[in-house]
Amino acid sequence: MVTLAAVKVWAVAHPEFMAVVVWPIVTAIVTALFKPKTPEAYAKLPPRLAALLQLIGAIGLDAGKAVSILKKVVMGTQDAGKSLPPPEAP
Repeated sequence: MVTLAAVKVWAVAHPEFMAVVVWPIVTAIVTALFKPKTPEAYAKLPPRLAALLQLIGAIGLDAGKAVSILKKVVMGTQDAGKSLPPPEAP
């Protein structure tokens, strides 16, 4: 059975794991839970908190944007809802 202590030891021994896997997950969770959805909601927050939430979303993974971009990749669509052009033949 894998314990939390074993995971911690492994993560400390492999710092690239933290940068590539854990940091995006943590920032996605913070962004999804606390990021205001509209500019008006940002205006209601204290300025430093609003800036901090924007910073976390900018340097990490914005879950909302990531999901919408992933949908575009899977569906093969652009912002305007048009299909992407077919790839050119070699």
